[in-house]
Amino acid sequence: MSATLTLSQISKVSLLSLALVGCALTPNKEVHFGDPRLPSYTLTDTAVRILKENEGRLLSPEKREHWVPTLPVGYTYTMSHAHWESCPSKITKIEQGAYHISRYNCQGNVIHKNVIRVANGVRYSNRDNKILHKAGECAFVLGEVCKQYGGFGVEKYTTKYVDGVWFTIKQLPFVTELYIHIFSDDGLALYHSKYRFGGGQSTEYFRTTP
Repeated sequence: MSATLTLSQISKVSLLSLALVGCALTPNKEVHFGDPRLPSYTLTDTAVRILKENEGRLLSPEKREHWVPTLPVGYTYTMSHAHWESCPSKITKIEQGAYHISRYNCQGNVIHKNVIRVANGVRYSNRDNKILHKAGECAFVLGEVCKQYGGFGVEKYTTKYVDGVWFTIKQLPFVTELYIHIFSDDGLALYHSKYRFGGGQSTEYFRTTP
């Protein structure tokens, strides 16, 4: 797969063929993920399908009881990564729907801090990257390109919104990545998946036990 993948080529990616069939908006549905103790989330048919297809890996029984609509300050979670050891992230502050998150390396040092929020249908991520000593907010606005400093230099993001699901292309000099996000009503990410093209295997992120 070429590292210059564009939004117009997303539909050609076999992994997303089902997700992009029928881009018209469909009626929202409430989803309980099979456990009546959990809150329901209003999602579209496309979002429901993506979640259900990955339910075995994303929402195994031992994880379900820990899914709550609002995560507390001090909540710590890990990211499952195919390329390096899973290291923790912690929510340090919550204010007006914005989640302040510190990400650590596996030696316990903070490598960068993020502020993630969703407002008026736009997902914002503000990263303070300790490695590069640079900071900047990236607004994931539909059809526009935003730039953010990452561990490998400037990262370019372009976002597309299809039937309740965010598809974001991240372009680096040597690799292109595709992100899929589905948000709950309160703006927290329910599902975050990443596919790499041009280098490395696919990875998936998901919340784990606090």
